[in-house]
Amino acid sequence: QRRLSVMQDTTSEDHDKLSASSFSVTVLNMAGEEIEISELRPYQQLRNLCHKIAKKLAVEVSELQLCMDGHVFKARELPKSLRHLNIKDGDNLTCVRSPSDSVLEEWKAAFSTLKSEHTQRMRWSAQRGL
Repeated sequence: QRRLSVMQDTTSEDHDKLSASSFSVTVLNMAGEEIEISELRPYQQLRNLCHKIAKKLAVEVSELQLCMDGHVFKARELPKSLRHLNIKDGDNLTCVRSPSDSVLEEWKAAFSTLKSEHTQRMRWSAQRGL
């Protein structure tokens, strides 16, 4: 039992050291700007990183999409720790800004109008035999 106790103490100390040590990552946005996000901890959730990025970019966190090494992080990964997701000191991530719902609706309306105008021109041309 004494041996087990020592092993548990060591594991606890190691966990505390890992939890206490901070690190930083570099985020590249689509404009080519590099943003350093520091004071991260391995136990923090992906959602914490997203909030820090959104704050630095002055955008809504819901508009962000993060990628790393060809992996696009999904919403279900937001509560996972950075350690679990293998995000560590010095990593480079890419941030893509997804348009908000209002912007998407605006684009849909614009494309709908364009499609309607195109259809009207095609009918006009057909009626004229052009």
